[in-house]
Amino acid sequence: MSVAAGTIINVSSTAGYVAMGSYSAIKTWVTAYTESLANELHGTGVKVTALCPGWVRTEFHERANINIGSIPSRPVVGRRSAGCRLPGGCRRPAR
Repeated sequence: MSVAAGTIINVSSTAGYVAMGSYSAIKTWVTAYTESLANELHGTGVKVTALCPGWVRTEFHERANINIGSIPSRPVVGRRSAGCRLPGGCRRPAR
């Protein structure tokens, strides 16, 4: 059985765009891996996407004694490296 097309969705986070320890580092890796895989699979019919949910302030942060002052009050969007070569390009999401 062969597949002509498909989609891979990796769940990353906007936390990967700020320096906040191990979690941020892991999410940065997920996004970089996704970009690399997208380049490698370009033209094969397989699309690769990193889903980067933003910050949501909840009571979880208070219960876990997380300093919410380090959580951005606005979404972090559109920060991509100048060398991005994704098939669809690197651009801000539509608002």
